[in-house]
Amino acid sequence: MDLQGVVSELAERLGRPVALNDYGLELLAASAQMEVDRYRVAGILRRRAPAEVLNLLQERGFMERSTPFVLPAGWLPGMRARMGAPIQVSGSTVAFLWIILGERAHLDAQEYAAVRETVEEVTALLSRTPSLGVGTVMAYTRMVQRLIATEPVAAGFAAAEFMTEKALDAQAVVWVSVIHAVEDPVGGGAGAGVPGAPRPRGEPGTEPDRPALLSSLAAAALGALDPTALLGVVDGALVLVTASRTPERTLQQVCAAVDRASGPARPVVRATGSAATQVWSTGLNTTYQEAAFAGRLAGRIPEVPRNALHAQLGALALLRHSPWTTATIELISPVAARLVAEGSPISRETVLTYLRNGGDAQSTCAALSIHRTTLYYRLDRAGVHLGDALDHGWSRTNLYLGLLLAELVSEG
Repeated sequence: MDLQGVVSELAERLGRPVALNDYGLELLAASAQMEVDRYRVAGILRRRAPAEVLNLLQERGFMERSTPFVLPAGWLPGMRARMGAPIQVSGSTVAFLWIILGERAHLDAQEYAAVRETVEEVTALLSRTPSLGVGTVMAYTRMVQRLIATEPVAAGFAAAEFMTEKALDAQAVVWVSVIHAVEDPVGGGAGAGVPGAPRPRGEPGTEPDRPALLSSLAAAALGALDPTALLGVVDGALVLVTASRTPERTLQQVCAAVDRASGPARPVVRATGSAATQVWSTGLNTTYQEAAFAGRLAGRIPEVPRNALHAQLGALALLRHSPWTTATIELISPVAARLVAEGSPISRETVLTYLRNGGDAQSTCAALSIHRTTLYYRLDRAGVHLGDALDHGWSRTNLYLGLLLAELVSEG
């Protein structure tokens, strides 16, 4: 018997409406509805529980319960009492079985036994399903890929579907966040060098199945999504799309869920890049590219925080359309290129720290833990390459940007 059959059979035995949702409250199966409230009706029509239900479950800690619980009548306006029975596979909650209790708000011994048997049947069925949450992630990934497609017709259709499915206004602000997590098997990419980043198990000498691991982490984070959100895997990173009124909070919750799912070692989320737009009816390709670029910069230099916003990159946003090469350094600032090619690493670090601190000697000395005399000695030595670049605003600005790019190039 499949999930739908198991749910329908329990509803017949109890004489009550029954439904099964995954951890993100996407509908998996539902019985004939009989006497229900507007929350159940909305959950059937939209294939997902309403936002207010999910939010309250999260706020009250019910999403973390491992034993059955009851939501009393009136918990939300007009809500009928209902029982929730968590379905656990390998120690993690993957779904919830819901029984509307109605006026008779308690079950008798035989009814409890029937519910327990159904929980066991559903658990067995889901244990044999390769990955319930990963299936949702795959569907979300396909939607995200279509939203960020360069082909305008495909992206436009996806945007219309996204707006309808998530009940969004055409003027909603949509955020795209690129989340870099998990150690890169090749190196230099998302999560590279993260201590404690998990590695998928495999045969010696084979590369880890990183996409599968990312999908697994994304599946574990589905419960942290707000009702307007999608979470997929694109180009070796997790991609969050949301029209939440609190996108930063949604991103934080998703990252925290990913970190928890990675195990007790250490957090695996290395950095995130985000961008927002109100013009998304023809797709989100530009916004995705901006978010991806912000994520590429995030945490790599002090000027860009670990959770980077494209709107706050300033002049660094100009580097999005330029290759990160020594030729680009030369184009931006020949002085920076000479300092990188001919100067010592100490001189380069000193000049860049001096510029970072706005030319303030005291702050520069504190940052480098050197004496003021040492600072001026180093600047004098670098002068053969600098010329008068520190004395003119435009040359000074170009030098700063060129040295920042040199730092990024040196990191790969």
